[in-house]
Amino acid sequence: MAFLATDRFQRIVQALSPVRLRSLVLIFAGAAAIKLLILAVDHTLAFHSDSGSYLQDAVTLRASWPRPLGYGLFIRLVFLLTGGVHIKALMLFQSLTGALLAPIVYFVGRRFLTAGPRLALVAALLVTLSPGNLVIERFMLSDAVTSTVLALSLVGLLLYLERPSARRGLVLGIAAVLPLLFRAIWAYLPALYLVMAALLLLRREGRRQALRGLVTATVVTVCVYLGYSAVFSRSSTGEVDLGAGTSGFSGWVLWGSVARFAEAGDLEGFAGGDVLLSDLESLQRNGSYQIWDFTSTAHQLREQRYGGSFVDTNKALLHASWRILCRHPLQFGLQFLQAVGRFFTGEPGNADLSRPVEIDPSVGRDFATYGGIDFSTLPQRPPEVGPAYRAWRGSRWLFVSALFVGLPITLWRPYRRRMLLALSLVGISYLLVVNVAIGFIFVERYFLPVEYIGTLILMGSLAALWRRRPRAHRQSAARNENVSD
Repeated sequence: MAFLATDRFQRIVQALSPVRLRSLVLIFAGAAAIKLLILAVDHTLAFHSDSGSYLQDAVTLRASWPRPLGYGLFIRLVFLLTGGVHIKALMLFQSLTGALLAPIVYFVGRRFLTAGPRLALVAALLVTLSPGNLVIERFMLSDAVTSTVLALSLVGLLLYLERPSARRGLVLGIAAVLPLLFRAIWAYLPALYLVMAALLLLRREGRRQALRGLVTATVVTVCVYLGYSAVFSRSSTGEVDLGAGTSGFSGWVLWGSVARFAEAGDLEGFAGGDVLLSDLESLQRNGSYQIWDFTSTAHQLREQRYGGSFVDTNKALLHASWRILCRHPLQFGLQFLQAVGRFFTGEPGNADLSRPVEIDPSVGRDFATYGGIDFSTLPQRPPEVGPAYRAWRGSRWLFVSALFVGLPITLWRPYRRRMLLALSLVGISYLLVVNVAIGFIFVERYFLPVEYIGTLILMGSLAALWRRRPRAHRQSAARNENVSD
């Protein structure tokens, strides 16, 4: 309690201005109450074919192909807090983690986007009641937790853009890497954050502080990224490889996107090209086959040339994929446009999460091995919010459009609206990257970041447009007063 009376705590409270700490606590309490109320009605824990491997990550604490360890660490923390492998407690903690989105949205709106309290509250309520978030929070998947991690990451970026310094550069460096430790698709985020930080050097005011912040952020980003890459490669291959990335999966997904365009001779002179193109007919199958079916030519390459190593094969597939992409840009461009178009539609994607999904038998073995749980005893029922989730699909076009609507608004006084510009750049970049890497299939849960960032941009855009009106009225009133005097 003594800390609450210190000057340091008072400075922290003042730093939250104009957003009062009490307001954020109350908003979180309200969001948590809503989540728990819905959870009392709909408490079906849902599973996916990835759920078993996530449980394995949590128990073994070893990073392994094809995903980073962040969500496994979250599950392990839940197990520590509950005193054992309690799968049902995971849904509760994911719901509470999702409730954090409400105060974060309110804070971002009030502090960085000049939104009024009512508009910020509406945005906070929107993310709290999002059927997409409510359904994903019931699945043993990383997406719900990753949404909150991304939200915190964006706060770190906006804090730095607000006033760059070495201390905030430290926060920026951590924020840039944190999301990709939960989902590898965010691998582009560190470079994007650092580029946006570097743009502040173009201003004369505060250039020295911006330089110090940029150097600090760069050092922290590189150290965290390479440090985790070393841990991942050591646990996956037994050797430290700083170029392994955080999941060893980027080459696999890109190969799944471009394999269908490959023709004989495309990989001439490429080591292993003869294996990859040994069965051109099989390359016409869905990209998921190339990644997950062990009879695919990609897995033949892994066994024949790389001793079964997924990570080493990943590097070869990455080079081969870019080569094919460059040889067939028109076909790939058409696929990319079709993939982006799916984000505007209401189609369910490869798996309709509003209904029970087909589970791979390996999940049952993983639950028995790593949790001592008979998977057949766990209920497999559709979530009660399923109908709302299916209706929610019709709103996708609004959030995707919001990513682009924010750009023209920032062109008027771009530095003043740099926060809105930053959010638009992150959202549009995500839309581009996810459809380049996974253009062969639409995964509905990958839409959640678009919805969250789109909500922030809608709030910021409305606030920017609305603030022009009262200023004009004030100027008009002032002129009238001068005339009357």
